[in-house]
Amino acid sequence: MRLRYSLLALSLCVAPLVSAQTLPSLPFYEGFGYTAGDTLNGKGGWKVHSGTSTTNGPTVDGNDLAFAGYTTSPTGSLVVAGGSGSRKDLNNEFTSVTTGTTYAAAVVNVAAATATSDYFFHLAANGLAGASFRGRLGVQTSGSGFVFTISKGGVIAAEATERTFGTSYLVVIKYTIVDGTGNDTVDLFVLPQGSALSPEPSAPTVSAADVSASDINPGAIAIRQGSQAYSVFLDGVRVTTSWPIATAADDESRPGNDALAIWGSRVRLTVDTPGSVNVALYDVLGREVTTLFAGTASGTVEARLPDGLTPGVYIVRALGNGLAAAKTVVIR
Repeated sequence: MRLRYSLLALSLCVAPLVSAQTLPSLPFYEGFGYTAGDTLNGKGGWKVHSGTSTTNGPTVDGNDLAFAGYTTSPTGSLVVAGGSGSRKDLNNEFTSVTTGTTYAAAVVNVAAATATSDYFFHLAANGLAGASFRGRLGVQTSGSGFVFTISKGGVIAAEATERTFGTSYLVVIKYTIVDGTGNDTVDLFVLPQGSALSPEPSAPTVSAADVSASDINPGAIAIRQGSQAYSVFLDGVRVTTSWPIATAADDESRPGNDALAIWGSRVRLTVDTPGSVNVALYDVLGREVTTLFAGTASGTVEARLPDGLTPGVYIVRALGNGLAAAKTVVIR
């Protein structure tokens, strides 16, 4: 059915405007629910900040990384591989955090590492100037397994517990802004399967030793493919300012708790009862632009706004299974 709206009707019946091309506020969520085999660059706000290769970018894998009590995308994860040659490093920006604590969480499964630590996941300031890479999460071999490493700006601190290759762990980087200069702190929490996800542990697994490295206002999360030959799978990336959200089993860090929610280019539909649903994008005259989802929805369904939309006002509308919801989106 083709729907038509007037601007007055839109202003009365739908939620506030959402900009799809401005920096979003936290919380940030990424489940890598894209087509298996695709590179991440250009999807969901991810963009290159280092590397010139046309092929060696982080690649979507079709397998989910399951972690009990922590919700990840059911349709994919991300392969991050280091090694020789040019490789793409990607980032996704958000509104800068200027006070307090920033948490960056992810489910991590390490397939390979080397004796030399190299980092693959970190926070950064808006713009990603080289000196702004902070909270650097890395890996290195230890015995028959590996250990996670952390640094604020480059001095490596390794955890004491040997981890097992091919096993998923929930890792949380904690960056705390402290008054003054050169004194912000970075901590790392590593949670094995079966760990309690709340409250925040009383002590971190390991803390960065180089506290005097320059401070930042966190404004981006980044994925790095370094020179060491490591291979890491990532899933369920969250960036928040609160531990309960950083590890929320009920997925509170996704965009809002409405039946239909939009955050950046992400569209999320939540239904209580399985049934047939259609989610489509319309222009301001009510003309259908594209179908975002059509089929049986159960629980949570995610879709993405298409790339290359002409700037203007659009409507995302979900119909079916007793649901009728609409949200407006502004493309700038």
